[in-house]
Parts: sequence; structure tokens; C-alpha cells
Amino acid sequence: IVATIRPEWRAMIALALGCGLRFGEIVALRRPDVELRAKPPVVRVRRAVGTGPGGKRYEKEPKSRAGIRDQRIPASVGAALTEHLRTYVTGRDGLLFPGPSGDWLQPTRFRDLSGGWRDVRAAVGRPINFHDLRATGATRLAQSGAHVAEVQVFLGDSSSQAAERY
Repeated sequence: IVATIRPEWRAMIALALGCGLRFGEIVALRRPDVELRAKPPVVRVRRAVGTGPGGKRYEKEPKSRAGIRDQRIPASVGAALTEHLRTYVTGRDGLLFPGPSGDWLQPTRFRDLSGGWRDVRAAVGRPINFHDLRATGATRLAQSGAHVAEVQVFLGDSSSQAAERY
């Protein structure tokens, strides 16, 4: 996946897999939301991008109240974010993953551009969804011995139902 995805989107893969963030949460992130010098390093999830009637994009709160969180950043994700911030993010309040005009990255652009998610699916040979990365991260966390409550916090879910699947 990382070898196929465009370099400017590799940190998105790391955030979904290592921090359990949803696509809408990731594309809403701005530079101040990433605290790499904090102990432990965190990404502050306070907003998400949604799609309304007619495909209109808008900023909103995360899916649930539990989705508003300070998510710990594992070392592997921190390395990807450090490189990404240095290489691709401009301005003190810039979006981490902007679209070409500086606004939110559109899911269709992420999917269809060369080196995008469609190419990832072809390389993997399976019809995986971006959301599957989040599920994989939760599964890995559970396999490492995390309790249901810890997986729930990782996912930013208000109920334990999703966490219990892992």
C-alpha cells in the first residue's frame, strides 16, 4: 500500500492504520492538530469533513462525542508525520492533506488520481476500502492484548460494539 500510494498521502495511511482515524478526520487535520513534541505525541481530533446534499463538503464534529480525542501517535506514525510536515504542509494553520486548490482533499481525487486508492486496490489485488486500514489497526491493537475499552478509545467510538469485533 505504502509503495503504491502517492508520497504526499503516505502519512494518511499511517494515521488510519496506526491511529485509527477515519478519512473525514484525516482530511480535516491542520498543522496545529499534530503535537509531535508532546509526551506522548498526539494528534488532536476535533473535526471531520463530511459530504452533504449535492456532494457539498463541510466541516463538522467527528462521528460521535467519543471521536473528539487526543490520539497517541506511535513512533512509526510520528516518523511519517514528521517527514510529511516538513515536505508537504505549508503555513502555520495549513491542512495536512489539501486538495489542489488548498481546500479539503476530495475522496474522488484520492481514489482516482494516479497513485491513488484505485491503484492501491489493483496492487493489493483485493477490493479493500480505506476504512479497512482503521479496522486493521484496531485488530492489531486487540491482538497485542488491548482491552475492549482501549480499542474503543483508539477507534473514537461511543459504544463498545465496534471494538468488540476486534
